[in-house]
Amino acid sequence: MALSSKSSKSDFIPEAGDQQQLDHGLKGGPAVAELPNLAYPLTSASISPQVNSAWSYRDALAKPRLPISVSTVPEKSILPSLTNVSKEPPDFAFISDPDTLDYLAGVGSKLMIILRGVSGSGKSTLCVRIKKELTEAKVQVDVASADHFFNQPDGTYRFNPALLQQAHEACQRDCERFCAAEESRVVVVDNTNIFEWEFRPYIQLAHRYHFVTLLIEPRTAWRYDWRQLAKRSTHGVQASVIESKVEKLKRNVVIPVYYGFMVSADDSGKLRLLAAKLARTMLQVDELSQAADGEADLLVNEFAKRSDDELVAWKESDQFHCTAFYTAFGKRLGASEYDKSVVVQQNLGKHHGLEVLGLLVTPQTISFHVRLNEGQLRLWKQEENVKTPGLPPGSRAHLTVVTAKGIEAVQAGHDTLKLAELTALGKPQVTSSIAAGTVFKYAEDFWYLARDKPMVVDTVFGGFYSSR
Repeated sequence: MALSSKSSKSDFIPEAGDQQQLDHGLKGGPAVAELPNLAYPLTSASISPQVNSAWSYRDALAKPRLPISVSTVPEKSILPSLTNVSKEPPDFAFISDPDTLDYLAGVGSKLMIILRGVSGSGKSTLCVRIKKELTEAKVQVDVASADHFFNQPDGTYRFNPALLQQAHEACQRDCERFCAAEESRVVVVDNTNIFEWEFRPYIQLAHRYHFVTLLIEPRTAWRYDWRQLAKRSTHGVQASVIESKVEKLKRNVVIPVYYGFMVSADDSGKLRLLAAKLARTMLQVDELSQAADGEADLLVNEFAKRSDDELVAWKESDQFHCTAFYTAFGKRLGASEYDKSVVVQQNLGKHHGLEVLGLLVTPQTISFHVRLNEGQLRLWKQEENVKTPGLPPGSRAHLTVVTAKGIEAVQAGHDTLKLAELTALGKPQVTSSIAAGTVFKYAEDFWYLARDKPMVVDTVFGGFYSSR
């Protein structure tokens, strides 16, 4: 099978010892190619207690990590709305969480915050706060706004509705210039963005320059109160026009295609290299090598033979992600409740360290196997318990590296779920111990490399919005 042009995405950050481990290759066997420099600092807040053996991975997978099954809990108790939990909305993690601020200040992290709201709702005030808080945290922040077009050389502001088209064109040019800058970390778009066609150009820029995207409304108490908005607006807009815009904003609810834990493009490229190194190492195991021998079109062979230069230049899956909830453009049952829930609002733009346990290789997919911590499981809304009751929440958490030609990325989730099912049976065949971990054969053409120690990948929780 050839590699698919619709390869999915995955995330993975190894620890410092991986270079030395993989340099030794198989115990008693030839050394493998040198790993890229992937030694990232690990934050104690993001690391679960380390697992010391491949068998303890299996034990951990077979035991629920929550006291009760998700399927037995009423949805509202897991996903409370903003109104029935607290009168005070949660603060934004990307300006209040120290761990997130540290991550955003790092090399490779890129975040685009697209503000939405009627004039007077508090967008500009929020924008000023974002700029202040992130700048103090040593994060490069740039703001693109159509309002900037009306700023005069003498410092005054002169709004002219006849020039709005030119103002928005200038705003889009500014946004692209910011995104293209090497030092760019956070780009804020400060416009009303009531309709999708208004902010779609910025979504397209985010995709082109590999920014994680957040669509944010101010959390002011008056953001839907047209009378208050009319008093606060600085554009001289009539109250009737503002009332109409408020109604349009409330009707035009935009929910992402999916929510998940997003990896930066830079880290994703390094992780793709690592996956290839691990795949090459697995192919040195005699039984897997014999099974793959003579089948040049087998997925693992096709992927492993790619050169590092090819993998670095590979643009089919620039940013990896671990899906927490596929909303189907907001059409899936529970999508609206999930989108509005406190736990989602608290985590938008927040840094999460995902714990990676191993690499799964099947004829159809190659993916990293992920274990979610308790906080991440609160964001998890997948239905692994439907077909296999008793599996713990998060059993299908994964980071897709590549799929075979004609295979959709969702297959990696099915394969990961099969891994959980087979693991629960407790009868994998130990094939070989190698420097990177232990290789197991679970079924014909179903191989798993369990890491001796988990590794952590930096991610940001957010949504993926269609640019079409």
